[in-house]
Order: sequence, then structure tokens, then C-alpha cells
Amino acid sequence: MSQRVILTLLITIGIVLGLVDAVDLCQQLRALPTPGPCSCPGVDSKMLCPDFEMYYEYNDSALLYIACKGKELQFNHTDPLSVDFSEISKLEVKSCVVNVPLKDTLDAIGIRDVRAVHFDSLTRFENPLPLSGLNLTKVEINVEHITLPNDGNLLPDSEQLEEFLLCYSDINSLPNNFLSDKSHLKSLYISGSKNLKNLPQVIPIPSLEKLYLDQNNISTITSEHFSLLSNLKILDLKQNPIKTIAEDAFKSNLELKRLHLQFDGPRLPEGIFRTLTMLTELKIVNGQLEHIQDDLFSNQKQLRTLDLSGNQLTVLQGSIFHRLNVLEHLEINDNHLNAISRNIFSMSNKLRNISLNRNQFTKIPAHPSDISPFNHLTFLEKIELESNSLTEIGSWANHATLAVLQLSYNSIRQLNINTIPRNLHHLNLAYNKIEHIDVDEETLVNRQDLLLSLEGNPLTSDCKLINFIQTVRKGSLKAHLSKQYENLNIDQLYCDLEPSLCPHECNSCRVIGPERQLVLNCSYKNLEKVPPIPPDIYRNSSSIVLDVRNNSIRLLPTTHSNPGFGLINTLLLDNNLLETWSVANLHSNLSMISLNNNALYNLDRRLVEFIMGLPNLKNLHLLNNHWPCHCKLAKQMHWLQSKIVNFTALTCDSGRKLTEFEESCENDMLAFVLISFIILTLIASGFAFYYRHHSSIKKWLFVNQLCLGCASEVDVDTDFQYDAFISYSHRDESFIAHELFWQKLVYAMPHRDVVQLQREQKAQRAEQHLRNSSLRESNRKREQLDLADIAL
Repeated sequence: MSQRVILTLLITIGIVLGLVDAVDLCQQLRALPTPGPCSCPGVDSKMLCPDFEMYYEYNDSALLYIACKGKELQFNHTDPLSVDFSEISKLEVKSCVVNVPLKDTLDAIGIRDVRAVHFDSLTRFENPLPLSGLNLTKVEINVEHITLPNDGNLLPDSEQLEEFLLCYSDINSLPNNFLSDKSHLKSLYISGSKNLKNLPQVIPIPSLEKLYLDQNNISTITSEHFSLLSNLKILDLKQNPIKTIAEDAFKSNLELKRLHLQFDGPRLPEGIFRTLTMLTELKIVNGQLEHIQDDLFSNQKQLRTLDLSGNQLTVLQGSIFHRLNVLEHLEINDNHLNAISRNIFSMSNKLRNISLNRNQFTKIPAHPSDISPFNHLTFLEKIELESNSLTEIGSWANHATLAVLQLSYNSIRQLNINTIPRNLHHLNLAYNKIEHIDVDEETLVNRQDLLLSLEGNPLTSDCKLINFIQTVRKGSLKAHLSKQYENLNIDQLYCDLEPSLCPHECNSCRVIGPERQLVLNCSYKNLEKVPPIPPDIYRNSSSIVLDVRNNSIRLLPTTHSNPGFGLINTLLLDNNLLETWSVANLHSNLSMISLNNNALYNLDRRLVEFIMGLPNLKNLHLLNNHWPCHCKLAKQMHWLQSKIVNFTALTCDSGRKLTEFEESCENDMLAFVLISFIILTLIASGFAFYYRHHSSIKKWLFVNQLCLGCASEVDVDTDFQYDAFISYSHRDESFIAHELFWQKLVYAMPHRDVVQLQREQKAQRAEQHLRNSSLRESNRKREQLDLADIAL
């Protein structure tokens, strides 16, 4: 037994048992004991032969590709490849030149069970169709240059042919007996042949069920062309410039279910569809049809899809759809329709989808007094009206079952989210002229089930857009917007206030952001005083900003002189000429005051306490003013530190930072307190010393004749019974009495009492008494004059 037979047997057994992949050709090739003319150099799915390559796809084990890259398809070897091709039933030939019958080449390679062949557009035939000897069920030829045999014997050996496709060729006619011997042929495609103008007098293939003659150049359909096709179910004649068609062209096609047709005349023959009672899909597209007769579709009671797109229709009226009781899909795109009669769909209540794109509708219905033409459609789910001229979404959209409404590329300018029909799940308004979208948050119900497409609209980026953007970002509504709106900063969106409410001195009055903050911009107007604020300017604004920066304002108003001034929340007065401010210029509504770059110099305690008591004030800006450099001001500023923005940058007139000045004030205060403490301590110590030694001090002062006003004789003698003791003998009495007493004592020392001791013995007792007196006990010094030892 040969090696090839043994290998084939082993592979077959492996396939049956599921051990070997039938299409793994390269594994089989590599398993051969001796190499052949073909090889697998790298990729397991590709086999290289001298003049072509073969490869397959893993997802379709029955399909094999043969690619020649413009070379001739040939296999000049005596022995076929020792590879099992038994699973290959479909072949696709790519970029090959076929000069010999394909069967000969396949036999030489070892491929024998092919049932379907496809030639791509880069393949060329040097001879008539080289498919003799092959029993094929499907043939697809996309070759441009091909010659058909006149006798019609195109595939002599393909008795079981079921499907034949000849596309994009340059043929200009078909033989009269074209494929007439193929009794099993079900599907025939002759498409894309722009030179094909004429059909055979009769297409002689009664077995046909599908006939595709689209994209050719056929202009006439006679009553004989399809007369033998009694089993025909699908007929496609679209993209043919058919100008003439017989009224009974389809008289024999009673089984026809799908008919696609292009008609380049203004109207079709009256009874052309009379016998097509089984028709479920009818497309008459891209022609010149201008009028549809009332009874044109009278027998199409099974029709579910009707497409009249690409014609010249202007009005839908009459009873053209009244017999279409089961119609579900209607397309009349790319016409010139501008009106629909109110009863046009009154009998077609099964309609689900209506497509009227690219027409000329401006209103539906055309007259306001008319009722909606869609009222009778109890199953309606989708309406498409793209690329028309509609300017609004009318009441007709409030349909109970309508879920999808396509209105892109119209002229709609406004949209109110609250009025969008409740049952809608998708509203497409892309590329309209919508500038404003209104949303009433108080009455808006959750519309998470609604997808709103708004790309390409010139939405005005003002405060009216804020509610809509917030609604989308909260998830209450899904919307597709242009990129510039997806990340839009809504805090910067604004609307200009009515001119009557805006002070004429101001540049603009705008409501800004989601908080609806009102900003009165009166900057750079050379104003000398704050403009009067209208008291009714507040309205729906959450806060008011008055911007009067870069003017020449010297005095602030009061709420009495300017009542509207009391409504201001943010006051911007930078770069003015303010010198003073007071409690009267402030009010409880203020949350921010900016007074940078003015000439302010006063800040008293009352003003500070009032500012600290303002309940809403959070930020106070006071940079670059004429603050005096003294400790009192620094202390006042320190109390305001919690409200002053950039407190550490505040400077006084000298340019010195107030924080540094405040520190020096604290050091001076500390020195003052310390010195005061020392002085008070010394004073207290002096008083204590004086209190303890006041008698001695007074005596010393008296004796030394110092500060006699502070120490009198009475103060000195307070604790003594006698002023002096004089001891003398009786012989000296006259001298004592007349001279010493008056000269020495009375005039020299202002003593109080004088005790005279006339006897010497008594002098001794007096001296003893003196020693024992309280004076000596109290350690007091007393003048004692002893005359006994004096030489008189």
C-alpha cells in the first residue's frame, strides 16, 4: 500500500474520531516523508506552491482560497499533493488567469469535491467559461470580461446548479436559452452590468424563485419577460432606467412576495399589480413617479412594507392606502411632499413606522384646523421627518404610542422639555436651529427613559441653558450634545437684564450662573458716586454684585439715599478715591466688600464692631489704602483679621506691613507694662519703708531742717513726754533762766516743755529717769544737755 493511501486512511480515521482537524493542511503536508512541490514555510493556514498559494479560514473549514497574484493558474506536476482535500467543497479563485478548464487544475492538485466556485473581479478568463466537467451547485462570477456561449450551454455538467451569480460584467445581452437546461436553478443574479439593456424575450427558467436584475441598463419590461416564472417569489429590478412596463408584466407571477422596481415615468399602468395578491414588500424607488392612482394598491392586502422613496411625489391624498390593512412600514423619502391629507391613513391602522425624510413639509397638518393624519394609527411607534422645513413640533407628536421621532435637519428654533410627549423614548433634533431650551424644574417629571439628540444646534450659551444642562447632568434626562456643550462651564453663562431695570450709568446688567447672580457692571465709567439701584431689580436673582471699580467715587451711599443699595451682596469698589467710610455705608446683606486701592484712613472701634456683627460678610479687601501707622489702627485691624482677605499683605502709609507694626506695638506695650510694674513696685516699697520708719524719717528731716512742711515739732514729739532735760546746779539757775533757755533753747530749737531741776541731786535722778524712759526703749535719739560738766 502506498504512503499516500496510508496517510489518507490515517487522517480520515482521525477526522472521524475527532483527533485531527480536517483543514489542517500544513500539518498533513509536513507529515509527508518526502517534500512535494508545495510547502508551508511559516503560517500553518497557508500553503505555497510554485504558481499560486492556498489558504483557508478557521471559521469555515469547507472554504479554500487559491490566489495567483496575477499569474496563470496551473499545477504542472504528475502526482497530486498527498494532502486530504475531501472536506473542501467551496473554492474562491483570486487574481488568477484561467486558461485551462478549472477541473483539470483541481484534479492535478487533488481537489475533487468542489460544489461552489467564486471568481473575484481580478480574475481573467482567456477562453469561454472554463467550468466544464464540474458538477457545481453555486457559481459566482465577478469577472468584468466574459463571453457567454450563444447556445446558452454555459455550465454543461452542472445539472444540480441552484444559484448563479454574474455581477459587474461587460455583457450587453443574455442568450434566449440562457441556463434553460438548469431545472434546479432557484436563484439568478445578473447585476451591475451597465451594458445590459435587453433581456431574453422570455426567461426560460421556470424553477426560479429569486431573480435579481438590479443595477443594469434595462429600459423596457414586456409582458413576456417573466411569463414562465410562475414560482418567482423575489424580483429585483431596481436601478434600471425602466421607462416602459407592460400592464400585465407580472400576470404570471402569482407567488411574488417581494418586488423592487425603478420606474422613470410619471405614473404606472393602472392594473400593473392587480395579480400580485401575495405581495408583502413593494419598493418603487429612485424613479420619476409623480402620481399614484387611488386603486393602484387595491389588491395588495398582504402588503407590509411599501417604499416609494426617491420619486417626484408632491401630495399624499385620496384613498391610495385604504386597502393596505396590514401595512406596517411606509417609506416615502426623497420626494417633494408638502402635505398629507387628514384621512390618508384612516384604514391603515397597523402602521408602525412612517419615514418621510427629505421632503418639503413645513407644517403637519398643513392647516391648523385639520386634525393630525396620524390619529388613526393605534400601533404607530416611529415617525421620521428628517431634512424637511418644520419649524415646530406640533400637537401631532402627542401620540399615545409614538416612541421614536426623528426630526433632525429641520428648522426648529425652540424646545420646551416639559412639552415633549411623555411616551417618546428618542427625540432626534440634531442639526436644527434651536437656540433656546426651556426647562421648568418644578413641573419637570423624571425623563430618564428619553434620549434627546441635539448635536449641531446653535444653542445660545446663556443663563437659559443652565437649567437644561443641570437636568442632563443630574441624570433626569439623557441628551447627546455637541462637544462644546458637554463640558460647558455653566458658572459663566449669563443673560442680560431688561434695559429698563439696568441703571443707565452701567455697562451691563447680567444674571450669571446657576445661582442666578445679578452683576451690575458699572466699571470704567468715570463715576463720582454710586449710581442709583432700582429697588425692584432683585426679582429672581439670588444675589446682586455691584461692580463700580476704576471710577472716581469719593463717598459711599447709604440705604436712605440709595434704597436699592441695601440689596447689594457683593460690593466691588477697587481703584476709586474713597477716603472715609462709616457704619451708615454698610448693611446686613453684604457678603463681600472690596475696597483695594482707595485712600481710606479711618477705622474706629464702632465701625469695627459693626463690621464684625454683619451676619453675611465673609470677605473684606482693604489693600493699598492710606492707613496711618499707629498701634490703635493695628489693633483694630487685628480684630478684623478673620474677615480681611490677605491680611498679612496690609500696609500703612509708610509702606510697612501692619503685621510687623503690630508686633512692634506689642513689644512697646510689654516694655511699658514692665516699667510701670517696676515703678509701682518701687513706690510700694517706699511707702512700706516710710510706714515702718516714718518717725525716724520725720525726726531726721526736722533735725536737718529739711522739708519742714512734712515734719513739724509736733510730729517729732508725738511719742515723747518731754522735749529736753537740763541738769544744772542752783548756782547756774540765773544763767539758765535768762540766757541759755532763751538763746540756746527757745530760739534755737522749738521744744515744747522745759523742766527745770534746781538741784544737782535731782539732776542725777533725772538722768536715771531718762535712761529708763520709753525713748530709750523705743531706740529713739533724744538731745540731752548735761550742764554739770560744762564750765559755765
